[in-house]
Amino acid sequence: MIMKGKIVIVLGVLAVATTAVLVYGWRKNRVEYWNEVACEAFKEALNEDLKSRSDLSVPFSRGNGLLSVVDTIPRSVFVTSKYGEREYKIEPYKHRNNIASDSQRRMLHSVILEKRPLNSDTLNAKWKRRLDEQKVSASTLVRVSVTDLDYHTAVEYSQPYNQEYLRDSLFACYAGYRCEVEIAGFARYTWIGNLSMMDYLKFFVPLLLVLLLCIFDHFFHDKVKKYFIKEAPVIIEKKVPVIVMEEHTPCIYRLEDGTLFDFDYSLLKNGEQHTETLYPQSKILLKAFVEAKDYRLTSDDITVLLWPKGDGTASKVYQSTTRLRISLQRVSNMTLVNEGSVYRLKIAHFIEEN
Repeated sequence: MIMKGKIVIVLGVLAVATTAVLVYGWRKNRVEYWNEVACEAFKEALNEDLKSRSDLSVPFSRGNGLLSVVDTIPRSVFVTSKYGEREYKIEPYKHRNNIASDSQRRMLHSVILEKRPLNSDTLNAKWKRRLDEQKVSASTLVRVSVTDLDYHTAVEYSQPYNQEYLRDSLFACYAGYRCEVEIAGFARYTWIGNLSMMDYLKFFVPLLLVLLLCIFDHFFHDKVKKYFIKEAPVIIEKKVPVIVMEEHTPCIYRLEDGTLFDFDYSLLKNGEQHTETLYPQSKILLKAFVEAKDYRLTSDDITVLLWPKGDGTASKVYQSTTRLRISLQRVSNMTLVNEGSVYRLKIAHFIEEN
């Protein structure tokens, strides 16, 4: 029974470990997909918000010297305002991530966003709506940063504001001729909200297999055992403490307290409920004890018996005798005692002896 419990625990641990690996792989692959969907939805939401300002009238005249930003990325742009003409240097990645691809639209965005600035809450709501349409469950945050002509930057966050979101932005877009408006999106995906029924089934397959094996063993263990074990071994009882069966029969020892030691099956059995499976070394060691004179073995005897190649140590002898002692005490009245350099197997009616 104890060995069966250990097997169930090992199988359970393996099932949990397998499930953890599956969840980790699923999470890694899905996060990459969610990021792609979220970035695309973010751009669509921003374009939708910019198009809502199409009712604004903006006087605009275009000279012949303007270049397409797609063809050429200038290192700086020039703006004429009440402060006169100024040069503004712009980093290349801001040009690449501007929501508009040409200079004319960028200048238009500068004007209309000055008249009607972006609202982070409105943009966040549109982004969240598009994610819901794509069936991606996430908590989102939008940050809008605006830099004026004097390089002063004002920052606004959508509500509710949470500092945990600000570790890494998922995506950042820029708007305006100077790329003066930065719109950054932050997202945190929920595990449960993004799990489908197929994902649940896939994750619980290892645990279900272990459960089915346990159920099968519970209901069919006796039938399987009877099928493979046709006949019970013959046990001959005598009035001596230990009986060794004939060599042509199963090697079984019966002790006076009723404990059976089945060498072939590595079992100690005392009644129907108390059974202990022995380790290979433990059964060899116990057989040597019951066959030894006065049930005594020296440390050297044990070393030669278990490690004939000469790699035995005192520590190994101690571990082997301790393991056997624990197994004996679980099902019988026998124990091992250390008498200096000699180990002795004490059987029931010897326990009171000095």
